[in-house]
Formats: sequence, C-alpha cells, structure tokens
Amino acid sequence: MAPHWCAKGHIGHIVEGTLEIEFRGTTEVFSQGDALFIPAGPEHAHRAVVISGPVTALFFEDAWLASATRNAHVVPRA
Repeated sequence: MAPHWCAKGHIGHIVEGTLEIEFRGTTEVFSQGDALFIPAGPEHAHRAVVISGPVTALFFEDAWLASATRNAHVVPRA
C-alpha cells in the first residue's frame, strides 16, 4: 500500500532509524537526532517512508499544537 499524502502540521524528533519524507517536488531524509517542523496545509503535503528501521519518532500534530498554544501560559521571570 502506497503511503498517503498528509496535509497536517507536525513537529517531530527522530529518536532512531532513518525516515524519508517526500514533499511535492522534493524529498528530505531525516535520521537519528534530527528534528523537523512541517507546517499544516495542502501546500506542505507530505508522505513518509522508512528507509532503515525500525524508526522511533516523536511527532506532535497540528490539532495538539493548536490546543497547547491556546492553553499555554507564559510566566514572567522574577
């Protein structure tokens, strides 16, 4: 089954393995220790393929980001 095109936004960190993310017109490779930010929207559509695994990654999607940002409080330093 071919990977689907995703238009959600993500912030992520690759813990182990190597992941290839195809964007419309370009492909980027992310490996252990890499961090990434993908904005939401069809113009940033992407799909991922594991190229050496297993891959362990931590991703936050745009729905969580919107909620976290809306509920975030900045505490000034004393």
